[in-house]
Amino acid sequence: MTQAVEIPERAFFKAAEVCTIAGVQSYVLKSWETEFPSLGRKKRKDGTRIYGRDDVELVLRIKELLFSEGLTLGAARRSLEEELEVNEPELDLPFDEVLGEDARKRLIKIKTGLQEVLDILSGNCEAVVESAVGTKAVIEETIGSRGQTAPSTQSRVRSTKQKNKEKQKRRTA
Repeated sequence: MTQAVEIPERAFFKAAEVCTIAGVQSYVLKSWETEFPSLGRKKRKDGTRIYGRDDVELVLRIKELLFSEGLTLGAARRSLEEELEVNEPELDLPFDEVLGEDARKRLIKIKTGLQEVLDILSGNCEAVVESAVGTKAVIEETIGSRGQTAPSTQSRVRSTKQKNKEKQKRRTA
């Protein structure tokens, strides 16, 4: 095994600093960048490559795999990919298990609201009124026994319907 290398407490490192820490030549680091896509793809405004702390740790791990364990570049890449797969959590749970039924209802309400906004922006006022009536029913169902819909809301829905009918009559006349 390799000796433990102390990485300075900084967020970013220049390529030369990474080479010094890892004990490799700059052309080696550059070739590893092509072989390992996740390694050091950040550049400063002046074009110099910079590396994060995680990049330095990855360079040290690659060096260990190549020099201590004797793996080829391809084998080292596969080994690192396998390590990443093991460390990533499984997210193959069904949608309903993750969010639950309550979240599904909320998402449907959000979708309806977004559709209303789209209808308003596209000038489809009749669809908006129909949607508002449907939304009112959803709200009433949600409120349930906790309260009643305010009469002002009912009158607004009626007056909006009437206004839209009048606009439609003017368009057809």
